[in-house]
Amino acid sequence: MHKYIYSNHLSGGVFFSDEKIPEEYLFCDQCGDSNQENGEADTFSEAWQLIYAYGGLSLNGAGLPSN
Repeated sequence: MHKYIYSNHLSGGVFFSDEKIPEEYLFCDQCGDSNQENGEADTFSEAWQLIYAYGGLSLNGAGLPSN
């Protein structure tokens, strides 16, 4: 299960990729910001540790109501 873990620059949410995304594809031309690579993981436990280390998950923007 090797996955690359990224933070979305707009929502703060986390997304995964099977392949490393080149930096030029992480950059947003509209706002000048970038998605951030947080690391890579081979297990669910490693992935969760990286997500936790980068501040957890933001569910805003995921179609869920915010409180």
